[in-house]
Amino acid sequence: MDDKELVRSVINAFYKSAGITKTFSGDINEEVAITFGKMLSQSYECSESISWVPRPTGVVSISWIVRNFKRSIIERLRNSQYFVCARWVVYNWTRKMDMASLGV
Repeated sequence: MDDKELVRSVINAFYKSAGITKTFSGDINEEVAITFGKMLSQSYECSESISWVPRPTGVVSISWIVRNFKRSIIERLRNSQYFVCARWVVYNWTRKMDMASLGV
């Protein structure tokens, strides 16, 4: 799996952990990574349920996601129980993620 596919897997596992059936299929670029980092940060602000996910420090990049999200974390995200906070974050950031994948 290349880096961009790993990032896509992380994003989709996060969506799934929030009980969202939508999958992210946009282009993976640095703007998407930054936006996903903001989503993670916002999730930390409203829920301790995500404490096992690496906490972003500074700007998140594709390489940061690849370094910090190993397969075990992706599987844990995919298999975790639904939590309201992440669902709220996904709903609020879906449009921004789509725009980021377009480079806007």
